[in-house]
Amino acid sequence: MPRFSTELPEPITLKQSIGPSFILLGLALGSGELIMWPYLVSQYGLGIIWGGLIGITFQYFLNTEIMRYTLAWGESVFVGWRRWGKLIPAWF
Repeated sequence: MPRFSTELPEPITLKQSIGPSFILLGLALGSGELIMWPYLVSQYGLGIIWGGLIGITFQYFLNTEIMRYTLAWGESVFVGWRRWGKLIPAWF
């Protein structure tokens, strides 16, 4: 548990979060996705593009939840994972 707790502010509207969300999505998706997926599509065809869509969507939601955890609890998500004990590897 965190050492302190405070009241959370009201959530922002969807319209207010669209701009920063696209910037963070662009930062979260590194050059690996920009290089790997066009290469895979050129080698195996458009039938594999579903993997990219699933991966990018999963990565977006995972990064968003990690950011929310950090803002809500005031600690890194790795600190929270480490508190779980033996279920999470020691490097966290």
